[in-house]
Amino acid sequence: MGVTKVSETKNTIELYFDKESTSKLNTEDLFMNAYQITPMFRFKSRESDLTIILDIVKLEKHPIYYLVALLSSMMN
Repeated sequence: MGVTKVSETKNTIELYFDKESTSKLNTEDLFMNAYQITPMFRFKSRESDLTIILDIVKLEKHPIYYLVALLSSMMN
């Protein structure tokens, strides 16, 4: 999938993608899919690298549910 790093704090989980993987993504579809899963996803881009941030404080389900849903949508 191109995830180079996963970071967790008490409020967020962050997935880091390298520029090669980021360049292969359809970011418009990714943003739309993420918002449909939960509006608690945020995105940050720096020097062609992408970071997906999930705010986990007020989620109704376990954070893994949302991350799996988003990563699965990226494979289609």
